[in-house]
Amino acid sequence: MTLNLFTFYPLKDGIISTNQNNWIPPTCVILENIFCQKCSQNGDLDVSNDFGKGGEKQGKEANNNNLPFLCPHCGSEYPLSLIEEMLVERVSKMQTSFALQDWQCVSCKKIGANFLHRHCECSNKFEYTLKPEELIRNLEMVKRVAIKHRLENLEYVIEHVTRCLQ
Repeated sequence: MTLNLFTFYPLKDGIISTNQNNWIPPTCVILENIFCQKCSQNGDLDVSNDFGKGGEKQGKEANNNNLPFLCPHCGSEYPLSLIEEMLVERVSKMQTSFALQDWQCVSCKKIGANFLHRHCECSNKFEYTLKPEELIRNLEMVKRVAIKHRLENLEYVIEHVTRCLQ
């Protein structure tokens, strides 16, 4: 009997799909070290997921799109403004890291030391180390959370950052 521990199964709407032709990488947005004022514990929270600890639905109503975020330790609700503030901060950090990233040569992979030059010493072009498509994909993940939980300020920030990239 063999056991394959390294098989990845894609999830679509929480259901494992075994069709290898239509594999979409799973996406999640995890906020680290959120402090709960009620139980004085901190933990990580997957804000892209509807399920809390143990698989129970987040929130009081299963059909409500604006589900509250619950502490994994005591089950108390995190303030929505706290979650939105942390996500806005994350988007701001993503934008800053994209703007301040290094340039890398296409052929020799050397990091560009002088940002005024358009070409490397080997006469090839520099390219982004973090591709704009990757940043846009990450922003779209956060935007889905913003739309799902009606976080209007976060939506506005993401739309502004996306507009600046185009």
